[in-house]
Amino acid sequence: MRVWTPFLKRVVRRPAAVSHSQALMPLQAEELFLFEHEFVGGRSELIALNDSLCPEALSHGFSPFVSLALRAGCAACASSRVLLLLLIWSLRIDCAFLRQHEAQLFGGTSVSAHDYAKFAWETFGADGTGMRSTADAHYVRLVITLLSAIRATGTSNEGSELTKVVSAFKGIESPLPFHILQLLLSVPVAPSVLACIVRCELEKCNADVGMGPGLLHACVEGLLANDHYFSPHHFTEMDSILRGVFSRIQPSFDYLSVRWTPMLNKLSRIYARQYQGEALESLHCVLLERLPALETKIPLPYLLRCIGSLVDAGMSGERTVECDGAIWRKIVAVASLAVRLFGSSRTSLQSIWTIFLKGAITLPPQSMKYVRTMEAYHLCASLGYPVAVDKAAFSQVVRFLVTVIEGLSIDDTALAANSFYRFIREHSSVNFLWAIDSLIPIMSEIWKVHGKSACMIVQSIVNGFKDDFFPSRGLSGIQIDNNPKIRRLLENFEVAGSSEFWWDCGCGAQLPSSAHRCLACLRCRNASWTCSLCGASHDDCAVGMVCKCGAAHPRTRQADASGFRLCKECGEVLSHCGGCNRCRKIMKEKEMVGECPSCGHLCSKHAVCCPACYSPNQSKNPLLWRCDGCAEFNHWTWSKCQHCPGKRRVGCIVTPLQPWVCGCGKQNHPCRTACERCSLSHPGTYTCGRCGVLSRRKEYVKVQLRSTELRLIVCEGCANVHPRDHNVLCSPFIPRHCHRCGVEYTRTSISCE
Repeated sequence: MRVWTPFLKRVVRRPAAVSHSQALMPLQAEELFLFEHEFVGGRSELIALNDSLCPEALSHGFSPFVSLALRAGCAACASSRVLLLLLIWSLRIDCAFLRQHEAQLFGGTSVSAHDYAKFAWETFGADGTGMRSTADAHYVRLVITLLSAIRATGTSNEGSELTKVVSAFKGIESPLPFHILQLLLSVPVAPSVLACIVRCELEKCNADVGMGPGLLHACVEGLLANDHYFSPHHFTEMDSILRGVFSRIQPSFDYLSVRWTPMLNKLSRIYARQYQGEALESLHCVLLERLPALETKIPLPYLLRCIGSLVDAGMSGERTVECDGAIWRKIVAVASLAVRLFGSSRTSLQSIWTIFLKGAITLPPQSMKYVRTMEAYHLCASLGYPVAVDKAAFSQVVRFLVTVIEGLSIDDTALAANSFYRFIREHSSVNFLWAIDSLIPIMSEIWKVHGKSACMIVQSIVNGFKDDFFPSRGLSGIQIDNNPKIRRLLENFEVAGSSEFWWDCGCGAQLPSSAHRCLACLRCRNASWTCSLCGASHDDCAVGMVCKCGAAHPRTRQADASGFRLCKECGEVLSHCGGCNRCRKIMKEKEMVGECPSCGHLCSKHAVCCPACYSPNQSKNPLLWRCDGCAEFNHWTWSKCQHCPGKRRVGCIVTPLQPWVCGCGKQNHPCRTACERCSLSHPGTYTCGRCGVLSRRKEYVKVQLRSTELRLIVCEGCANVHPRDHNVLCSPFIPRHCHRCGVEYTRTSISCE
């Protein structure tokens, strides 16, 4: 950076000294030469555009030198090119166009800026006469004429001065330099004059090519720097001028040469501060209509301000229902673009979601709050970026649904229930226990409002959980009607039959006869029941189970007291004739024999898989779950691991039951990793399908899946993955990343487009 040692000592004064000093020491010849060299020949970035100097590279630190150079008589001996630069730079300072009393209200640099502009106008004269007729001198006269129109604002000469400006501008046939045009558009004259300037410049463009990036930048930056944009009296006119500029963009416009990020951010800040969200969204639509590819250059803060300003617009003033619906549709359109462009980043998605959810909750009418919230969640999920739902957010959705049911008809209630089910189905972050517990307030409100007439709605919800939701999460053995509160509601709706009896657990919970375990003990202590005499917890729920204190299982004791008997095999309540319906059904399935579609072997239709080739029984949809303790796989009907004392946990790795084929051609059960045929001659081995080597399953690698570490057996010869573990990696329940957009998904939940 250049050090102005002698220059600073002799010339630079405080702003007060500069304003009040009557005469300053004239610059010496060598100092004047140094000053002119700094403006004209010293910097390559100041080379002229359109045969005139471009002052854009200068910082505001040069403003004292400009003013002092004018006061020292530099204008009398300088060329017209330097004069134009001095004049433009004097007017580019912030607050240069304020009136004297307005500048004094702000104080500080505003007063200095006002003095700089005033002295520039006095130095060049009211009409800029006295200079040779050059292009730069013509621009100086044009700027001075515009300054004279500003000084005549509020006087009787205002109309005549504005007429002079329009006439002077129309007399220029060649396009204005961009920095001159930007300066003229930033002058706070009448918006009609600014519209005339923009219209004349746009008409000078080639009809086929249209305006270039430089002209667009000059028009937009000049208009956004105009004080009229911050005035509610002139905002509509300024917005109309800017809309006219954007509407002249041709499809062949070189949008890559424009710095869109600072321009759009400045545009959105101005519109957001003026609470003009609808105008900003309309301008946004015009831009994308003219340049569809521009969406790749749109910054995230701009889109956030668009959504936020639309929310503010929807909350302000008295609006009709149609207007509120239109506002929400605009918010959805902008949010959809934002999620599609920036949803891959968790931080960006959260910032978008915060404003999006605020609009869904706060916009009137409040009766549509639940519908808007569900639409917002579904929008993000449908684009492949589902929002992470915590317990508080899920409870909020449930409250909205319970609140809205009161004013809905049966058909609308069915639609609301379907949207809620779609919500929990699309968001894997929703815990299945939250979903089960949410049925209690939802069905209670449905019963309160509609009674038994809504039994079909409740039946549809229950069937959806049993047939679709639980299998999609890899869950088995969960019976909704074992929950005591849900069971009473299902009995009210006549969806489930009345329980034969209710038994009391030692923890104080009351459960229906179909529940073999206490749900409260299962959630709190991972136990099956609590003794009512000594308070001991037990895991085994067999019918003949007796506590150490001699007390029987409370369910068995209550069944005996109620005159019912329990099946010793499965624990179900026996019928009046003494038979167990569940065991009878199982026996019938076992007696039914069918042919295996893979190998043709006859096997029971109740079997999980064929005993010969281990092909799965498709009617059972069998699954395997991986124990986190020993890393072995177990059948989905087992809650405890068959290889270690470990139990099945929520979020464990789940894979379909599928036989693996050894290199020797033998199909094997997926719960074993050694081949039956190869182990006859070499126990505990299998043949690699790639290199043919007998491997003893001693080599393995570890793969991290979220918070779980998956161990993969590899061949000792070629490091090929074991066929069983290869099937596990191909499981549709394992999360994976899309190669196109990077979104994490599972094949059973979300299809990535």
